[in-house]
Amino acid sequence: MVFRAVPPLGGRRKGKGCVIVILRQVEQWRDSGALGQLIRFVLTGGVVTALYSLIYLGLARRVVSPQVAGLTAYAVCVVIGYVLHSRFSFQGHGARDNTARTTSRFFMASLVGQALNSGFIWLLTEHMNGPTWWAVIPQLFVTPLVAFALNRLWVFA
Repeated sequence: MVFRAVPPLGGRRKGKGCVIVILRQVEQWRDSGALGQLIRFVLTGGVVTALYSLIYLGLARRVVSPQVAGLTAYAVCVVIGYVLHSRFSFQGHGARDNTARTTSRFFMASLVGQALNSGFIWLLTEHMNGPTWWAVIPQLFVTPLVAFALNRLWVFA
């Protein structure tokens, strides 16, 4: 996912030029395979997130404390996420010659995502006294982009 400079489009309105720049970037992502990976990553991430929610809610409502339910759901979903992302989201991308390295990198990347989400909760709800939903916005739009970049450029490279 490399951004390349696009030459200025002489004589065209700036708004139209921005659209052309975006379309060129999307074309580069498509040609490199990054666009397909991003789409598969979003779909897989949605499935894993839904599964996390089901496990968390099922356990927290009836069996264990919310903290234990969250940790359990995270542990289950990291394993499932690794299998799905390695076989579907990033299929055919990078070398798969060292499973231990790829697995440990995936786990570390997932911890980065977990740390980001916890940081957003702390910053926006505790430090800034915002409503709990504030943290969801960067969790939905920042964390997945960081996770995608880590997975594409480091875990499954």
